[in-house]
Amino acid sequence: MISTPRAPTAPDKAARPAATPLPRLRLGLAGKLVLFVGVVLVTLSIGMSVLLLQVAKREAHESLGREGDAIASTLNHTFEVLVEQGTSGQMQRVAANSALLPDVREVTVVDSGGKVLASSDRSALGKPARSRYLLPFITRGGVLPEAHEEDSSLVIVRPLLGGKYLTNTDSGLVGAVEVVLDRRGMIDKAERKALGLLGVQLGGYALLSALLVLALRSIVVVPLYRLATAARRARAGERGVRTRIRTRDEIGVVSEAFDDMAREVQRTVATLEDRVKRRTAALAEEVDARTAALDQLAGAHAAATRANEELRRANEETERALGDATQAHAALEKAHADLHRTHEQLVAAMAERLRLAETVKAMSTPVLRIHRGVITMPLVGSIDERRAKQIEASLLAGIDRHDARRVILDMSGVPFVDVEVARALVRARRCAELLGARVSLVGMSGQVAMSVVRAGLDLSGLVTLADLESGLVHALGRMGLEIRPVERRRAESKRDRGEV
Repeated sequence: MISTPRAPTAPDKAARPAATPLPRLRLGLAGKLVLFVGVVLVTLSIGMSVLLLQVAKREAHESLGREGDAIASTLNHTFEVLVEQGTSGQMQRVAANSALLPDVREVTVVDSGGKVLASSDRSALGKPARSRYLLPFITRGGVLPEAHEEDSSLVIVRPLLGGKYLTNTDSGLVGAVEVVLDRRGMIDKAERKALGLLGVQLGGYALLSALLVLALRSIVVVPLYRLATAARRARAGERGVRTRIRTRDEIGVVSEAFDDMAREVQRTVATLEDRVKRRTAALAEEVDARTAALDQLAGAHAAATRANEELRRANEETERALGDATQAHAALEKAHADLHRTHEQLVAAMAERLRLAETVKAMSTPVLRIHRGVITMPLVGSIDERRAKQIEASLLAGIDRHDARRVILDMSGVPFVDVEVARALVRARRCAELLGARVSLVGMSGQVAMSVVRAGLDLSGLVTLADLESGLVHALGRMGLEIRPVERRRAESKRDRGEV
């Protein structure tokens, strides 16, 4: 098949695509620069404000400390004179009036025993001081003033030295004065100062940002917009478009390079159009030659169709093999699910065994409360190093839990006692004594007693009794109690009341 080539025509100016308008930017270059600079300036402003706040707080704290120290020194002088004269009424008036001074929250005067002599809180008079600084200060016998910081207050403690201002002789520490100053006003003042400076800085930065926006719009944004518009018009087919930006900066350099590129593109396009005309004629000749080649390709296509049919049959066989593999995969997944269920069952069984082991461990060393302040621990079976440590831990936990003062270790179920068991019993006794309890051994059989004697074991620090009843009677007797028959107790009660 032969086709006649169409003669080339001149470019149709009406067919050129119209230049698309520039998209509306959400945030332009100037906005990004201003935003970046603004964030940096605001961050610096906040950092400086925080630093200024800390400096202001420190200066205000030092000023409050000097003011409080002066108040405490004055009150200290006054209270030493009043304490020496024994005028408690005047001391109370001075304490009440001192609490009315600015930033003074509370004033307290105590004697050397910690008893409140005068206080701005009248309900505390004559009672032990509630301050956590006064009593330790008096106990240490401090003679130097102390200052303590709390969340919203500053506590200043000064000693009262009797006779120092009257006879010019120091008769020792006779009490202490505590002045509690309120720090909240200081903190509020520092915060207001820092916030005021932050507002001034933010206002200045806002004005600077506005001036920066205007400058960037005139110097950067407008020239870049003109450059982008020219680029879009050139893309739409206007080959003679130029930016004509002649500024002596980077944008001017880019604009001049764009104009040079546009002129070069215009020359290149004209050359290419001439080449296209010559190439079109050559292509017409090639079309005739390739038409003959297409006829040959038609025969090859028939052969390829037959090969495709054979390939289809091979694909069907492959799909059948894939179905068999899918069934095998499903069986494998089922086996994996069965294995997973078996694993879960084994895990549950293991957890149950561990729980039973913990239960048996707890029952092997029980601690029983038989009376208020009296507990017993029956020991059954042989005792090794691991069980000895378990006995010590259970015994100490039982003493702490029942607040026990007497402990009875019942060894009637222990068949044999060696050196390690004796050491464990001695350690248990020492640990119990550290908790304020006394340990007794009861129920030791003759065989165990012989093994203790033959081994030369030293149990002299332990009280040994025959059985649990004897141990209970001994423990109650040490606590000032005894076990009596009910009828005998009733008769004694009647005799005490004078009834016959």
